[in-house]
Amino acid sequence: MDSKKVRIVLIILIILNIIAMITLINLINKKNKEEKLAGNNNVQNEVEMTSDGKKVEGLKNVQALYQNYKGYIPKTEIAEKIKTLVDQYFPIIYKDVIEKSTNVEEYYKKYQASIKNRYGITNVKDFEKLVGEVGKINCNISDYISYELLEDSFKTDGNYTKATLVYTYSNGQKIELDMYMLNEESETEDEFKFIPKS
Repeated sequence: MDSKKVRIVLIILIILNIIAMITLINLINKKNKEEKLAGNNNVQNEVEMTSDGKKVEGLKNVQALYQNYKGYIPKTEIAEKIKTLVDQYFPIIYKDVIEKSTNVEEYYKKYQASIKNRYGITNVKDFEKLVGEVGKINCNISDYISYELLEDSFKTDGNYTKATLVYTYSNGQKIELDMYMLNEESETEDEFKFIPKS
């Protein structure tokens, strides 16, 4: 083989190696980008088992949250707040207000700062509605089976993204709230508001 043919073969091999390396680098970058995106969207729709064997779904329809909320609050924080509301805050209302037949207006005045922090509620009328929603559940208030943000309910409302949040209980009853999620960081606005629908 003469040296001219050897050079041509070497040049072709070098070009093929360069093309293969570029393709490999692009594939690795694409995979890393997808893994990073998946890591950012790490809200799972898991099924939990309670001690009494009840199945509880995590946040249903998670993709609706990712597709429709473009604000600064991390999606995992939103999902955690939704779960905290049903796991911790509803039972407090049930135990401290409903079971004890506490005067709602007096309770609101006494715990106004705490109520604002938990629910973003700033008036007694909305708090009375929330107490009424929690009080209408004819089963254990912790006996919910799922919760979700309705996909077609998302819309911008001032500084917030508003969506309908629905908690479903084992007996088929539901609590529906307008959930407001702040779009941009603010010193004066609450990150979340949970206002009963009516």
